[in-house]
Amino acid sequence: MIPVKPQNWPDWLVQLLGLDPERIPADSEAFISLERFPEGGLGLLTLVGLGLGALWILSIYRREGTVARHKKLLLSSLRLMTFALVALVLFYPALELSVKRDQRATTIVLIDSSLSFGIKDSFKGLTEIQSKLSQETGIELNKIPEHSRSQIVEALMKRSNTEFLAQLEEKNQLEIFSFNSHIEPMAWTPKKTPEEKVDTESNSSSPETETEKKKVRPVYQTVTPVGTSTDLGNALRQAVEAQQNRPIAAIVLITDGRSTSGEDPLTVAEYLAGLGIPVHTVGIGDPSPIKNLRVQGLFAPERVFNGDPIAIDVRIDHQGFQNEAVEVILKAVPTDGDPETATVLDRSEVTLGESREATVRFETKLKKTDSYRLIAQIQVREDEAFSDDNESFKFIDVVDQATKALIIAGGPTNEYRILKNLLRRDKRVDLSAWLLSADPDAPQVANTVLKKLPHTPKEFFEFDVILLIDVNPDHLPQEFPKNLETFVSKHRGGLVYIAGEKNTAPWMSSPLYEAFHNLLPVEADKNQADAEYASGEFYTQIWPWVPTSQAVSHPATRLSTRLERNLELWSELPGFYWSFPALKAKPAATTLIRHADPNLRNGDDFRPVLVYQYYGGGRTVYLGSDETWRWRSIREEIYDQFWLQMLRALTEGRLHGDRKKLILTDKEQYSLGDLVRLSALVQDEEYQPSTADEVEISIIHPNEDTETVILSKDESQSGWFQGSFRPRQLGAYQFEMPESPKKVVEVQTPDIEFEDTRLESSVLIELAQKTQGSVVLPTSIGEFKKLPDLIPDKRRQIVITDDPQPLWDNSLVLGLLVLLLTLEWVGRKWCRLN
Repeated sequence: MIPVKPQNWPDWLVQLLGLDPERIPADSEAFISLERFPEGGLGLLTLVGLGLGALWILSIYRREGTVARHKKLLLSSLRLMTFALVALVLFYPALELSVKRDQRATTIVLIDSSLSFGIKDSFKGLTEIQSKLSQETGIELNKIPEHSRSQIVEALMKRSNTEFLAQLEEKNQLEIFSFNSHIEPMAWTPKKTPEEKVDTESNSSSPETETEKKKVRPVYQTVTPVGTSTDLGNALRQAVEAQQNRPIAAIVLITDGRSTSGEDPLTVAEYLAGLGIPVHTVGIGDPSPIKNLRVQGLFAPERVFNGDPIAIDVRIDHQGFQNEAVEVILKAVPTDGDPETATVLDRSEVTLGESREATVRFETKLKKTDSYRLIAQIQVREDEAFSDDNESFKFIDVVDQATKALIIAGGPTNEYRILKNLLRRDKRVDLSAWLLSADPDAPQVANTVLKKLPHTPKEFFEFDVILLIDVNPDHLPQEFPKNLETFVSKHRGGLVYIAGEKNTAPWMSSPLYEAFHNLLPVEADKNQADAEYASGEFYTQIWPWVPTSQAVSHPATRLSTRLERNLELWSELPGFYWSFPALKAKPAATTLIRHADPNLRNGDDFRPVLVYQYYGGGRTVYLGSDETWRWRSIREEIYDQFWLQMLRALTEGRLHGDRKKLILTDKEQYSLGDLVRLSALVQDEEYQPSTADEVEISIIHPNEDTETVILSKDESQSGWFQGSFRPRQLGAYQFEMPESPKKVVEVQTPDIEFEDTRLESSVLIELAQKTQGSVVLPTSIGEFKKLPDLIPDKRRQIVITDDPQPLWDNSLVLGLLVLLLTLEWVGRKWCRLN
């Protein structure tokens, strides 16, 4: 490289070289380099080659005729200069500029945005802390408990006599992040006077002059607590890595010190200490144990009969109220009524024990046919951390007639006999039965006795649900499959098909029953079914019923109000020996139970055993084994519950009327901040799936605000649309679509963020100590405004190199080349050389 001073070059030379004067700062250092000149041994060979080329040019002119020596010398010089200029152009001469600049270090501010920062601390008995917080925030002393932790931080930041962020920004570049399970950059607004023209992108890594940086004054933006978990360790690590090796002066961490997920923050503290980055921790919150009462859930059947007794469980979660008596109130109001006008059905007082959970059972009756909202409520106490989680609800339908069910069975199997007896005993079911293998004169005993098997559509439509148990298709009328399909799709009926070893394989394999095959929510492995049917294999290994993640919350398979207990109950049930070889569930279906045998897999999917789907206006269920009767030997009540729930789930289509649209959610209850996954089925007047690309769903919030969510077409399921929504407040959310029954879900406080909300000062102290930082707690909140004094200006000098500016591609080089060639040509003519 050859050092030069382009700042001293005349303007005409700069212009001829094609340089940009604005890219040549007065304080820059400049060098001329050859961008394409090879390095090392190849470069040495290049120099030798250039030298040999020059000698060859001299030897040529030395042998040129009888021209005088001084003329040969002149012409060879012109040729050598041309050669040198061409060689120089080939090696790409360029001007390289470098400028020394001061790079400002970064001060990182991390502000907790998890849901626990929305807590309003009572500070009961902590008058000194309340007084100090009032003094530093400007909030009236008696109103401190009315402000959330996030609001207290905002007041600290915005105190006019503190200018906390502005003081941090005076020394170092400022980066502000909110964090919960991950960090989010905060788009803070620079404050500047009207006459100042500055770059508002204050988070840029580009160097700034002393004058420029003083013009920017950040204005704090409110942080909304939304995160369902807090990951202190990950937040610290992500914030550092986001700087991409730029110098970091310090980190100011504002939090309650509780980390509910992810990496241990003290492990990350050792990593930061190794980098020499101090963490100044600011603890916000009440160090006292939290006190709170919460109605965690209300559990009741979705459908009951007019005047029947209803068993309702209300689960309570409590902290800080051990050994205290709490009154639980049960209310009811019609679905379309105002909850404020709800009628009190019952009251019950419970003494809370050491366990955080308690359950209250109510037994009541609803004597009027209607749809109701059941409400469980606890009176709010003054010292509770939250006042909006003392209520829960559930919708329940009261009907005045029994479910009309028809069982058709191929033979008197155990499944048929035991299921038939169960449904005959239950007064909520009006059962008819038809055993295909019975003698023609044998009575078909049931609640409502049939004289003959239903043949006409009208006879089919008398029923709400039809259960087929390993039926022999040869004993059914020819029009049976078509009438069955119309019964489900057009008249919103429910269908259960229970597979059996004797008749299922022939029926599934026959193309004559395609209308029936279309109804089922599974695709059969016909080749395997035929092979098993022909072999007459005897099965000796028992397999457990394995519920999928959807089964624990599905109304047909939810065996307990507690999710954990639900899984336990399924594991306790006797298993099955045989199951029909279903290949996979259809795209629009939901697999509830799968096979446990890892060898019975289709790709990543296990063999489906229990599958549920919506078909037109109705619902269909496939059960791949006829061995649920084994459950009665151990858990009779579970067997009864399962089948009665199944019938209720399948009659939903009839209860909702002629509905061609449907809204579903992946759960009935959510924690605040959870993602609600929405599905919508949209069909036309002929129950054909919609071909639209998207649909709109209206959402009514608990405060009665309304918004619209767009659901996109699900390419894997005709007529279905998928989308999501994230609730931001507690309470009931209603999802509506024209001509569809509305869907209501409840949003509750999340367990993980509120399990222990005390200020964890020990973590903050140790984090500061490990990194050579400082700690500010509520008892020393006055030290908060002194933090900028503890953070030094850690700028460093860096060399910024501009992109090379080419010196060969310009009019000066081209002109010189033309001039040299012209002069040589004229000289050769003058000397009479060829």
